[in-house]
Amino acid sequence: MELQAQIISSDQLNHEDRQAMFELMDRHYEHVMPHVFAEDLEQKQWVLRLVEPDTGRLAGFSTQQLIPINAGGRERLVLFSGDTIIDSSAWGRPELFNASTALVSRLLAAHPNADMYWYLISKGHRTYRFLPVLFRDFFPRRDVPIPPLVQAILDTLGQSRYPGLYEPETGIIRADENAYWLREDLVTIGKGRAHDRHVSFFLDQNPGYLHGDELCCLAPLRMDNFTAVTRRLIQQEQEGSRDARTLVQPGLDLELQERSATV
Repeated sequence: MELQAQIISSDQLNHEDRQAMFELMDRHYEHVMPHVFAEDLEQKQWVLRLVEPDTGRLAGFSTQQLIPINAGGRERLVLFSGDTIIDSSAWGRPELFNASTALVSRLLAAHPNADMYWYLISKGHRTYRFLPVLFRDFFPRRDVPIPPLVQAILDTLGQSRYPGLYEPETGIIRADENAYWLREDLVTIGKGRAHDRHVSFFLDQNPGYLHGDELCCLAPLRMDNFTAVTRRLIQQEQEGSRDARTLVQPGLDLELQERSATV
């Protein structure tokens, strides 16, 4: 399957785009409610999309929001990755990874003096497994203590965005009546991942993922914290030497917007 990655403003989504996103979520998750999905999407600034170029069929997406946060005595920026799904027929393909690095590259260029982080709330081991592909240091992970500043950012985000649901002692957002969870046929752990230390850690930390509990994760967005492959892609993006496989909406605004309320 040939796929094309796109980065667009969420304001550019039409009704058909939003419906296709909801239907893709609904095929992979239980208990996805249209109004909850729509309200979450309304908060996000950008969408990373995977489409089949010949048909325009949506094969995956990830919603994104840039949030200013006061932690450790200064303002920092947090890129929040929200609803993320790839059609099971396209699992293992690199396009979403490439689109993520393209967005990060542009955000680093747009905010060169910011102390920036990536915030991911993970309700599945496949999403958590994305972290070691992108980053050298990310939290939480096995046998590595969470630094105080990272913990402060996680707690501030969790308590402000998910009051009453976020547990500082576990880093878990507990499922409520609006939560959704992966369909039963999609939670199976393949033989290749059965002994993966990152997968094992996620399962140990978030045993309630089967019912919609989410593990809060954070990673610094710095060149020295990217894995070699991520760093190479970002450098190529910044130098303009990378193949234009990720289409970026012309004039895409990467500055903070009103919907990004400070927390």
